Amino acid sequence: MKTAVEYIEEQLEASYKDAFNDLFEVILVAKQMEKKQMESSIELEKVNRVEVIDQKGRSYVNWKPTNKTELSLQDDGKTLKIFISNYP
Repeated sequence: MKTAVEYIEEQLEASYKDAFNDLFEVILVAKQMEKKQMESSIELEKVNRVEVIDQKGRSYVNWKPTNKTELSLQDDGKTLKIFISNYP
């Protein structure tokens, strides 16, 4: 039969393992998101043309060789904002 102290130690050890596993999973997901964001940023460095396509075709086009494009996800990922800067 276990003593109360042994039981508490066992429960704490299990809780620590669960907490460690949860923390490890969060860190892993964060690193994956960071990697995707970095890959996306690298690809965007070349983008100088933005087109919005709807059911009627191209509803918006902005192309200049000096355009710089940035994307921002906002509102819990429900809004995509595209920032276009033109540097002479």
